[in-house]
Amino acid sequence: MPPSQWMMKTLPLSLLYGFQAARCLDPNDRQELSPFESITTSFEREFISEWSGRRFLAAVVTLDSSSKLRGRSGRLYKFAKAWHKSWPGLHFKRQAGFINHPALMSYGLLASFHAIFADAIDYSGKFDYLLVFEDDALPFAKVTWPPIRNNDLEKRLDLLEKANGGGLVLGGHRFQGYNKTNIKENVQGITQGFNGYGSYAFVVPWKVVRVFKDTFHKSLMKKRNSRGVADGRLWTALKTSKGKLNTTGGYISIPLMVDHDHGFSQTWRSVKRRRFEGHRKFWKFKD
Repeated sequence: MPPSQWMMKTLPLSLLYGFQAARCLDPNDRQELSPFESITTSFEREFISEWSGRRFLAAVVTLDSSSKLRGRSGRLYKFAKAWHKSWPGLHFKRQAGFINHPALMSYGLLASFHAIFADAIDYSGKFDYLLVFEDDALPFAKVTWPPIRNNDLEKRLDLLEKANGGGLVLGGHRFQGYNKTNIKENVQGITQGFNGYGSYAFVVPWKVVRVFKDTFHKSLMKKRNSRGVADGRLWTALKTSKGKLNTTGGYISIPLMVDHDHGFSQTWRSVKRRRFEGHRKFWKFKD
């Protein structure tokens, strides 16, 4: 059986499309940082997953190659296996990650996010929500996703739409600006936020895609050296959507829906296990 057929039978996620080799971003090379739209292929029709009247596009940032997928090793294989179990039928566009330049921590991730949103612009109006993940984003156990009826994601998107929110963060830590009086043990829903750490799992409505693309592009041109630059620009885009599109900004899932897997971090260039990993109640942990 050809490898492509084997992959679709074992992991029915569209992870083989649009892959390109990782590239190193040189802060002194402007040409490397400009036409990101040409680096990845566009989303295709098979990437759209529909459920309960909503159409989803999904993308995952990874440095793993197709050979690791075939060999059933690496973070991307673990990601694909976990998400196929939690949300059968969800297709992902695989966004080849950029290798960080030594002088620009987190820059590779920022460039990858920009490429995802630049591609998604061509599909504006053909989908309702864009799900964006890093390959160490794993669904928490007992969280429900489509095609389960009245699932946790559906409930939260209902609330986000009612609030006219600009996006929903599904995983993270050290959040700021949320209403602490509304955080209780039995709370299930969303809460408005102002800032936070972690950009490994979030979902945004199609109407804010261009705002995210422009925000990430501006940050790339500034060439800031910061581990948290991608996290910060995520929340910058959510806040920018308030002024440009009259949304109510960013929201956080309570409790969290997506966990952060431990292992080697390209951003931190080390193997780290963080206190917040494995815990859905973000308000209980300070790290």
